[in-house]
Amino acid sequence: MSAPKLVFVRRLVRDIPFPLVIAFADALQNLDVSRQREEQRKLYDMYRLSTDASLLNLAIALHKFVRIIFKPEGYVIEQNGTVKLFTKGGTMLVGDIRQFGKNMREIENTIGEWLLVDVTAGKPYADIPNAKILHVEPITRKENVERAREIMDEHALTPIELLLYSLGIRPCVETVRLYAVRFLSLFFYDARPIHVIQITQPETGKSHYSVRMEFAFNFTHFTEFPSPARLIYDARLNAKGAVFTSNGIVIDEIDKLDRNTFKKAYMSLNTGLENGVWRRGVTSSLGASVEGYRFVPFVLFGNVPEEMRIEESYRQSFETWLREYTNMNVSAFVERFALVDVCLDSISVSRYLIRNEQGIVGFLPDEVLRGVVRIVEDSIEYEYVEEDEECFGRLRTHAEAVYNVFKALLDTDIDADDVKKLVLGEMDALEFFGSLRLKV
Repeated sequence: MSAPKLVFVRRLVRDIPFPLVIAFADALQNLDVSRQREEQRKLYDMYRLSTDASLLNLAIALHKFVRIIFKPEGYVIEQNGTVKLFTKGGTMLVGDIRQFGKNMREIENTIGEWLLVDVTAGKPYADIPNAKILHVEPITRKENVERAREIMDEHALTPIELLLYSLGIRPCVETVRLYAVRFLSLFFYDARPIHVIQITQPETGKSHYSVRMEFAFNFTHFTEFPSPARLIYDARLNAKGAVFTSNGIVIDEIDKLDRNTFKKAYMSLNTGLENGVWRRGVTSSLGASVEGYRFVPFVLFGNVPEEMRIEESYRQSFETWLREYTNMNVSAFVERFALVDVCLDSISVSRYLIRNEQGIVGFLPDEVLRGVVRIVEDSIEYEYVEEDEECFGRLRTHAEAVYNVFKALLDTDIDADDVKKLVLGEMDALEFFGSLRLKV
């Protein structure tokens, strides 16, 4: 195994999300520092306009039309062809369906991507801040399977090694231990998503990973537990929420979740996580019950709560903590997740970042990252995992999914019984990956 050649671009603008720099690295990397700073400032300004309705109003007032970068938080499509997209800052962008594609699938895909949008003034007396869409351009880079396979072959890398290099992280047992669990959510098994919970010590790269997934795979990252309106459906606006505009949902700081918000979302989450049916206990403005169907993977991140008692099973330890924290029966909710990973070891990801002589962290472009995922998807087998006295029912199904995806991801043989222990929470992930004698 040898390390591939990475791309190194320094973040030169305060507060710009680094994955946004990565997304436009091709246009940035050959510029001198002053031009890079100027271009990063332009990117950040376009992104910032989507997060603040007042700033967007000001920009339109000054310049008549502006360009923004955003991923829709929700959307409405009307029968007359009007499309309404909602930004993170609360602005409604109004356009025509023909701006988004030629057929249903193309339009749906476009609405779920990161977009470069030209807008101008909307209706001045509407109930919600709004703007008119002039032009739409998807900016999510398509997968490059050929380039990903070429790098893997040239440097004798396994898929997980290349995924880690793509994030600028040196592959080793500790980083595989953290990220293999996270990567599970990038794959479907038997046409169903794989949900994971990971509770760790601080500084394990959870937040950076979440934002990179937003830009690379069109996930939505919530830094707090989202309301049912943001997650599923907003009855005030008749707008579909994040589960319908995203390829995955990451919810961070689960250890600090708001109990009331969790209770409101609980029944809808249980149904959606299990069978892809998303319901809200409200009706639309037309009086129809609100329901939609879509499978989408969920990742819950958090730090290890001080109050959590470690029992024989990590899964049971988390379930006990969540039950006591929320005063709810959460067994069915926790059982929806294929892995409940509790990492008690202190693994600071900063120690494993790959830097050049100027201290800049490297990475590989998003299209390579997406290409590796496609390679793994195409190599996943469907080997049946037998149930036993402890691992049966839904947990057995989880074990089979984890077993077959890990085999493809790690490109090595795995003991199915150890995977069962991992799913049950009876085996520590560091012990599990250490036992595989990986080549990293």
